Amino acid sequence: MGQVSKTVRSAGIGASNLSSWVSRRGASSVNALDVFLSGQVPEEAGLSGLWRRLMPAPHLTMRDLLSGLELAADNPQIKLALLRVARHDLGWGRAFELAEAIARFRARGKRVVAYLEQPENVDFLLAAACDKVVAPPGTPFYLTGLLSEVMYFKGVMDKLAIEPEMFQAGKYKSAIEPYTREGMSRAHREAVESLLDSIFGLWVKAMAEGRGMSEDQVRRLIDGGPWLSEEAKEEGLVDALLYEDELEDYIEKWMGLSVKRVGLDKFFKYFGPRASMADPWRKLQTLAIITASGPIHGGESRYYGGGDGTIGADTLRRALREAREDDSIAAAVLRVDSPGGSAVHSDLIWREVVRLAKTKPVIASMADVAASGGYYIAMPADKIIASPTTLTGSIGVIGGKMNFKGLYEKIGIKKERVARGKHADLVTDYGPLTPELRGKLRREMDSVYKIFVDKAAKSRKRDAAEMEKAAQGRVWTGDQARGLGLVDELGHLIKAVERAKEMAGISLSRRVPVVSLPRAGRPSFPSLPFHLPFSSGAGPLIRTALKYEAMADARVLAHMPYLPRIK
Repeated sequence: MGQVSKTVRSAGIGASNLSSWVSRRGASSVNALDVFLSGQVPEEAGLSGLWRRLMPAPHLTMRDLLSGLELAADNPQIKLALLRVARHDLGWGRAFELAEAIARFRARGKRVVAYLEQPENVDFLLAAACDKVVAPPGTPFYLTGLLSEVMYFKGVMDKLAIEPEMFQAGKYKSAIEPYTREGMSRAHREAVESLLDSIFGLWVKAMAEGRGMSEDQVRRLIDGGPWLSEEAKEEGLVDALLYEDELEDYIEKWMGLSVKRVGLDKFFKYFGPRASMADPWRKLQTLAIITASGPIHGGESRYYGGGDGTIGADTLRRALREAREDDSIAAAVLRVDSPGGSAVHSDLIWREVVRLAKTKPVIASMADVAASGGYYIAMPADKIIASPTTLTGSIGVIGGKMNFKGLYEKIGIKKERVARGKHADLVTDYGPLTPELRGKLRREMDSVYKIFVDKAAKSRKRDAAEMEKAAQGRVWTGDQARGLGLVDELGHLIKAVERAKEMAGISLSRRVPVVSLPRAGRPSFPSLPFHLPFSSGAGPLIRTALKYEAMADARVLAHMPYLPRIK
């Protein structure tokens, strides 16, 4: 039962017949949940207990945030949540999930105060979900509107004599454009503008409803930003300008409540469910949450500390098989936060999800991104649940190689080649593809694309011609994808857990243990075996490069067009 108790606590979802008794010395007067949102917030910590202590790791995972608010909402002792927001890495998909969790918390009669240290666009979405918004005096309010930038490399590649020989299957599958064009194609611009329109509209609506404004007022505030703190208060973006040490007095005056805070880690310890004495003597029915976070490649998953990692097909397939073969697991939630990757390995993972779904209910829960290969592995699920602003779809493939011969000659490098076989030079970076090899690669990509569309159509119970309209490599928001039939519902991880319980015939009021898969692993030590902090300017770029190193050998990719940072 030690392992069950541990997984229950980390998931924040209780076990069946668990008693609520716990030693609460020092916690009997606690009435406020203190949630500090800062730095990287991964889906799972990824590393095992020992390695997690040795390597720098975030204090909170996304599941901690969502399940902590859910448990606190049902705890009569907790009256309030204080959401302290510093710099963090939540994208729009997960930010909407957290906003929904706050709404569920408030719906149970609780109050929420947001404290914004230096708010940016996505923070105003979180703040709008709260009862009160407070910020330090003098802090700027960076409410500026949405921006998506794509960097194009063709100019520098021409100067370096690097020839990209890359192809796409799907009109909107534009991942190769930064290397082959000097600017956006018409199709790419159409897709990006559609994404921004969808996210912007959802954001404006949420802010208007949360702050009691009209949507026109919110648009005016966005167009007028950034704002000084006093201006933001006059405009209704913030309720009070106070330093953090003044918060408790403010809340006491507002609620008539003397605030006694407890952090999420201690909240799970003091108030989380614990196993009863009877549990070791009977078989417990459990749920599995299977996390797929990062680019997809062959081999084992990689963990770089700080929550960063990749999806190794061998690791994830093993976890899916474990969930299928464990009779105590009644249903599974596949939590996807991935832009895709290797087409071959996405398909191998897809097969294991299909096998799992034949034996027990599987619900896919989409986080910030579940596109291309990320959508591929989610589509066999019985139900797909996404955030309104999840980036998903991107049903298409890219492939090809880079020809560096011109660059090598410029800098005095020469390669001598000896080969056997007419097409052995397919793998070389020292020379172009022959017309025949171009045709073969194009045929392979068209075949993978057709398989992707056909499987998506079958999974979503549509004909291929209808699915083709939603395919072509185009990325959609979760809200758009629901209208196209690519996802079933909008909601966050807790809703996915509820749907899994319903499909397994488990009462929603009954708490069940949650098994986290894949099992925690060891850190990977790439060429830079140190943790790059979130605050480092080069850190995010280098961490991304390390994650995508694993896909270097894949010549056909089910990968979303680019990695949009909509900010």
